Amino acid sequence: MREGGERMPKTPEQEAIDYIGSVIQNCYMLGANDFELPTLRGLQDKVRTKEISPEEARKLASEIENRKQSDH
Repeated sequence: MREGGERMPKTPEQEAIDYIGSVIQNCYMLGANDFELPTLRGLQDKVRTKEISPEEARKLASEIENRKQSDH
């Protein structure tokens, strides 16, 4: 936090990591996550190490989530 209690704006990387975290939670609720969870955690790691852009990571996470939801 900044002085005065203001929050620091999130970086695009942190926003992508947080978004992927919400996708992970959604996948947990849908069950049977042999593939999805390790892949999503790997995307978070790749964003942290700058192996992948935040935009690409969000796109891939969204595709995984959409496939997961269409299976139900």
